[in-house]
Amino acid sequence: MPSLQPAQAHQVGMTEKTCTKAHAAHSSNTASTRQALPAAKIKPSDAEHFDYIIVMDDNNLRETEKQLGFYPGKIFKLTDLIPDSGYNHVPDPWYTGDFDETYRLVDAGSLALLEKLKQA
Repeated sequence: MPSLQPAQAHQVGMTEKTCTKAHAAHSSNTASTRQALPAAKIKPSDAEHFDYIIVMDDNNLRETEKQLGFYPGKIFKLTDLIPDSGYNHVPDPWYTGDFDETYRLVDAGSLALLEKLKQA
């Protein structure tokens, strides 16, 4: 099952932002053709239902652990999978305007997660 990122109240039920979809459409990845999952609030039962809950930054991690408890190895930041990236969080392109860098980090983190899953 895909992991969920805690959604802000105004994001619940939303799918990808228009600018994110536009960026994906211009990449060579198939992200633009897949069905997007809507944002959802974290629920206490998520800790039981998901093998991993991957967040983007320290605020997401803090809020997720506040709601679910401390689960080392289950709840972690995407950048924990790519320690050589030079980042300790995935920057929000809404604020940075750098969708290419965010996409690169999410892509690298996703590939690292795939490798982690293959080794499990």
